[in-house]
Amino acid sequence: MNTFNFDAQNASISKQDSRTLTNGNEIIRVKFDTGLTMIYTKTPTGLENIDFSHELVKDINGNYQADMQHEKQDFNDYFEI
Repeated sequence: MNTFNFDAQNASISKQDSRTLTNGNEIIRVKFDTGLTMIYTKTPTGLENIDFSHELVKDINGNYQADMQHEKQDFNDYFEI
């Protein structure tokens, strides 16, 4: 996927953590005031391993939004690993 548009629906970032790996990549975990958590790895070529704590749904404009009624059972919060 080349482009990913996420609509945070007016959520604010309540906490952001980052950790640099030995290979220079950076793991970033963002927590929003709505309860949503997003985690991803920032590399020299872009973002990898993007995951969200809740299911995403695509709106009519092609943007993804979090479905706060449905937490993902397989959410991989790999920040501490």
